[in-house]
Amino acid sequence: MSDRKRSNLKGFDPITAFKAVQTLLSRIPEIDESERFDIEWNALYEWAQDNGALYPGDIGPFLPQLGHIFGIPYLKDNIVKWGEQGHEHDVFLAPPYYYKKTKWNCSGYTFNSEIRDVTLASVKEYLARLVLHNVLFNTGIELLGIIVKDKDRAILTRQRIVDGDIPSSIKEMDDLFRRQYPCEKIKDESNYHGYKGNVYKIAVFYIADMRPDNCKIITRENGERHIIPFDCFISIDEDQLRKEN
Repeated sequence: MSDRKRSNLKGFDPITAFKAVQTLLSRIPEIDESERFDIEWNALYEWAQDNGALYPGDIGPFLPQLGHIFGIPYLKDNIVKWGEQGHEHDVFLAPPYYYKKTKWNCSGYTFNSEIRDVTLASVKEYLARLVLHNVLFNTGIELLGIIVKDKDRAILTRQRIVDGDIPSSIKEMDDLFRRQYPCEKIKDESNYHGYKGNVYKIAVFYIADMRPDNCKIITRENGERHIIPFDCFISIDEDQLRKEN
């Protein structure tokens, strides 16, 4: 198996990796649930290896090939200073993108429809979430690959910065979101001051971790205000989906 390295930061539609991981998993006759986490990581690693999407150590050396590098005065000696701005991602701002990597050996979070709470995601659940985020909210998230450092691994993505205003309150976010989307509010975390956000349901999709700082409001030419959730957890109510089919 080849071990090609990228010569630039080329983005992939997350659905290509999701399908590849699904295909690789289908070749395994029986998966022990206790080993699923490692098996899915290995499947994503194999996809990244075959597609030249492995980055040794970090992405700093690749950034000068991007036109916006000269607007990043705090990048020194091609060393990316990741900011621990989130509880699931480290973030690096390089306009017009946010570059995000999951915490080492973690694959983010998802919303578990059985217990109706946020839980750690498997690699496959994380990829599905990226796909759903792009489909529902047109956020254009790209999967860049995997960063490998010694025995540690992290999933690397990038996302265009949404030029807009952060909702002034969870109430303003809630009002705009419920006016814009035909949704049901499953959890209201308006009185919680911390990481928790509201949870909504649109058809068979749960939209979780909806907080003002995970959304932007843009104002259209006609004055209409439009909310864009750019960083939330999206999952499918598998039980409802089975019943409807």
